[in-house]
Amino acid sequence: MAFGKGTESVSTGDSNFALYTGIAPVSIVAVNPTPEELSAIYGRTVEKITDYTSKNEEGIDTLRIDFILKVSETFAKKELGIEEPIFSKLSIFLSGNVMANKENTKFKVINNYGKTQWVTQEIFKAGGYPVLNDGTEMTNYLLPYKPCVKGEEELVEFLRCFIAIESPTYQENDVWKVRPEEELANCQCYFTVEEIKTFLKGNVKLIKDLVSTVSNNEVAVLFTVKISDENKKYQQVFNRFFAKAKDRGYKNRFVDYINKNAQAVQGLEYTIPFMRYVEKPDEVIAPAVPTQQMPW
Repeated sequence: MAFGKGTESVSTGDSNFALYTGIAPVSIVAVNPTPEELSAIYGRTVEKITDYTSKNEEGIDTLRIDFILKVSETFAKKELGIEEPIFSKLSIFLSGNVMANKENTKFKVINNYGKTQWVTQEIFKAGGYPVLNDGTEMTNYLLPYKPCVKGEEELVEFLRCFIAIESPTYQENDVWKVRPEEELANCQCYFTVEEIKTFLKGNVKLIKDLVSTVSNNEVAVLFTVKISDENKKYQQVFNRFFAKAKDRGYKNRFVDYINKNAQAVQGLEYTIPFMRYVEKPDEVIAPAVPTQQMPW
């Protein structure tokens, strides 16, 4: 594992059973808690939690990572006049499946800075640069990389935003540049293959320890509501995009993402301003991506 030092990330700006939609800064109060720990957080008895570990239809290990989140009290009071704590849960689903295209000709890889790209088997074996559709090598993509398993990109990106780790690249005069070598160490954010394997066995101590090092930090997330076929409504925290709470423009980042990835929020009800849920559909579920077993 390597995660840069990061910086303080606190916004300046559902223990109760109300539902919420919109973007809000949150802190992490627990990772895969026990029933006893969750009972203490919610102030009510939680007798059982669905197992975090399981196996998928292919017999490959999977893990649900539950981050118990608490909306910034300052933010909740300012936006809604609410002084009671607002808790929710972000679930990220990790598996030992490598992300692959439908034809299994390209595979997603992830580098030491949490950035992903697609490469062919030939390029992967050679450890070469990803190639654009026009044949141009992406020489600004920092090597090395490794296969990216399902859920890994979201996990790393969520933690990167929470810890407030800077990107290894920056834009200057409309040109993307790589940061100086001396700055890149603090831009690292990745887990090793062995650490991912440990997570899939249910041991998330490493993640808990990582979160505890910056326990006062906050990350911006999108609250949504999912409606089942039986018309039951469930609180969900969107698990495909996050932003650093310290960035003043984090709402614009979400808007930009949604505008470019409308299918990712299909089937979900959401708003941009944070508010109590009002029945007003606007639906989304991210499309499934074909996978291949991790070559361990």
